[in-house]
Amino acid sequence: ISVVIVAYMAQDVISDCIDSLLRQTIPKEKYEIIVVADDKGTYDAVEKYMPSSVPQIKVKHRAQRGNIPSARNVGIHLSRGEIIAFTDSDCVADDRWLEKLCEGFKHFPTVVGVGGPVKPFSLDPVSRALELLNMVSWSGGDMSFKKTLATSNAAYRKDVLTKIGGFDENASVGEDLDLYRRITQQGYQVL
Repeated sequence: ISVVIVAYMAQDVISDCIDSLLRQTIPKEKYEIIVVADDKGTYDAVEKYMPSSVPQIKVKHRAQRGNIPSARNVGIHLSRGEIIAFTDSDCVADDRWLEKLCEGFKHFPTVVGVGGPVKPFSLDPVSRALELLNMVSWSGGDMSFKKTLATSNAAYRKDVLTKIGGFDENASVGEDLDLYRRITQQGYQVL
């Protein structure tokens, strides 16, 4: 598994994200972490993890800032895993996050993508409003082949991502919805 994190001006939150990924319950040699940083501050914050070799952490500093879909595509290109998991720099993953994503692929071998709910860990008014509007979280528990996956909690088979051309780099927002649409239009299913 390759975990791709895109980051810009994330030096204050990226350590919490990486620390949560280092606590995953699957064996450390089974995954790598790839950070695509579009600013020097975030790159510097990630650099302290570089002596770590298990799991392997790679950081790509893009001197010229691009958009989120292009950064995700850079992460896909740098990845070695058969499965590419995506999260955001301001997310903290549950310790069993990668384990649960892998279980989805194992139990449903025909699916090409697996994801789950995204729940705000802050109780600030904006997070509450987004959760109420169902923009951040959906009621987990029920498995479905009809829900889109937010790229803050999603994993896809690399061969399918490559086949459909990755993320649309012309999208300024909604790249995860566009990816879902293009994948399902090809007859694939996500869980």
